[in-house]
Amino acid sequence: MLRFPIHMATKGPTPVLLSPEVVDFLEGGRITFVATRDPEMVPECVLASGVRISADRRIASVFVPEVFAELTQRNLAHNRQVAVTTTHVVDSRSVQLKGEMTEVGRATEDDLRFLEGPIQGLRHELALAGMPRSFTARLVHFPSIAIRLRVREVYDQTPGPRAGKPLESGRVERATGSMTRGGNR
Repeated sequence: MLRFPIHMATKGPTPVLLSPEVVDFLEGGRITFVATRDPEMVPECVLASGVRISADRRIASVFVPEVFAELTQRNLAHNRQVAVTTTHVVDSRSVQLKGEMTEVGRATEDDLRFLEGPIQGLRHELALAGMPRSFTARLVHFPSIAIRLRVREVYDQTPGPRAGKPLESGRVERATGSMTRGGNR
């Protein structure tokens, strides 16, 4: 069990201050998805390459390979709301950030250097879950866009009774019940 203390309220107009434990989880090479919506409220979700948290722990940068980013960028031009969900593949611990996009643009050289660690971490996690490294080595990561968002809400999305609840207690537990490495049983 990991404890992820949040030092401010997890919902509201003030950006959330993420704890160092949450930052480590988000930046640790997990599988990450970015969700946006179009003007008609139709959702769109895309695989991201990683998450980087700012030094002040209030801004998240999420990186989406350009080849997958066209619809995401179009949606962000109409609506600045973004959700980012990061999941530990092996035990299903999950955290969701919600916030407002402050900037979108091409990932910098510094961003790309940073992403080397999370991409290696993701490949390792996927290998532990049974995905061959020959497959994960072919996943596209570059070039990428960087979506910067001011984090306003943080949720526990780990399967179980706390899924979808604000991460106010600062606690994300391992999934329980029927979720196993092989899926639902």
